[in-house]
Amino acid sequence: MQLYKTKFIPLAAILTIVLINLGLYKFHAPTNQTIDELWVKYTFKSVDQFRISQIYKPDDLRLKLKTNDVSTLDQGLQILIKTWDDQDGFIHKIIPNHENDQVVDDIFINEIPEISKAFKKMPLVILQSDLIRYLILFAKGGVYSDIDTSLKSNLSNWLSYNNTMIQDPSNNKIGLTIGIESDRDDKAWIVYMPRRLQFCQWTLQAKPGHPFFRELIYRIADLSLNHYDETTKILTKNGKKFDFNDGSSTKYDGVMEWTGPAMFTDTVFDYLNEVYKTTEKLNPGVNFKQDNIINRNPLSLQKKIKYAKPKDNGHMSSYDPIHRPIGWQNLTLLQYPILFDEDVLLLPPAYLADKEHDPRQYVFHHFKGSWKN
Repeated sequence: MQLYKTKFIPLAAILTIVLINLGLYKFHAPTNQTIDELWVKYTFKSVDQFRISQIYKPDDLRLKLKTNDVSTLDQGLQILIKTWDDQDGFIHKIIPNHENDQVVDDIFINEIPEISKAFKKMPLVILQSDLIRYLILFAKGGVYSDIDTSLKSNLSNWLSYNNTMIQDPSNNKIGLTIGIESDRDDKAWIVYMPRRLQFCQWTLQAKPGHPFFRELIYRIADLSLNHYDETTKILTKNGKKFDFNDGSSTKYDGVMEWTGPAMFTDTVFDYLNEVYKTTEKLNPGVNFKQDNIINRNPLSLQKKIKYAKPKDNGHMSSYDPIHRPIGWQNLTLLQYPILFDEDVLLLPPAYLADKEHDPRQYVFHHFKGSWKN
């Protein structure tokens, strides 16, 4: 395990190709041809670098960091960290949040200074903590997990690295692993969660250069550069205003929508639908649902939904047979993982978010710190 001390290696060619050649404000909606070319480059150039990255906030976690030695961290936290540090073949990096600016500059300042500018405009550390995990995974790949998580299953046993869903595990092409954090089948979900079905950000796996993170980073940077007023501390998104001043009643929702689970979940659904529709458009003979999705879940899952049409908050990510073939209805009540286009692994809540001691569990989140405090 290493505390972050030195600069990252310069960006790999894939990062330069995606962000510089297309430009920060061009890769949001590339042509189908461009998307196809990027997928080819990603497929051939991306290799998981077997990294584990974690970030911590000494104040929020009530730690005492007296030196640059990780052994001075809270004893309870050290136990959690050790579960990650014991993974053979993986480089383990721990990054203190006060070094976030330097990490982002090391990766982006020369090639894409707009990213550093967008990062530094953010008014809260939690916003930066969300963004930096996406940036690191996009640039370097590997596994990101919050500092207050413990590893329950060796990484070598994860489907991400040992894909037993296919006949030949040596032909594993998984480039992105995302778990479902919350799946609320009740009328009151909107009171507690920003989305009906919500994806987990506290643990992620990816190969470097994955185009999902390209899109996610663009959306977040666009809000920071073009829709956030540093003077008033007001963020405007989709016509709604979120006030980041102290005591604001909309600050929490603003975090959710800017970098948090709301933004993350919306981008996952948009990305899955774009891949689905673009693949069928470029390959008229392909039936994506039959040919490009491995799904062991029973087809009757949707019949078990108690509240199929809960109150809409404008971000339902709902299924539509033409425009959105992948919606929350396709993923609710999952029992088994889904492999999407050989590339995106979608995990049921039991793997990352459910109660401890489930034999399927990869990671348990102990919630030792709270960014809301």
